[in-house]
Amino acid sequence: RNILAIRGDPPRGYDSWVAVDDDLQHCADLVRFIRKEYGKYFSVFVGAYPEGHHNSPSLEQDIKYLKEKVDAGADAIITQLF
Repeated sequence: RNILAIRGDPPRGYDSWVAVDDDLQHCADLVRFIRKEYGKYFSVFVGAYPEGHHNSPSLEQDIKYLKEKVDAGADAIITQLF
């Protein structure tokens, strides 16, 4: 019972990603929602970018976002290299 909690790419035809729910602006919000609704029923995996996400202003900020995902309840991290 695993979930990969990621924001995802913008829908086809859009240049940027836009949240459809004010309570789910970031991946950490999704992780908190899953934990609140389902407790530890699922293992929650999140994404990370070892070289930094292209939308992040800095690697330091990207690491802070990653820590927020872990603090929200993520069990494991999956990386993607470009």
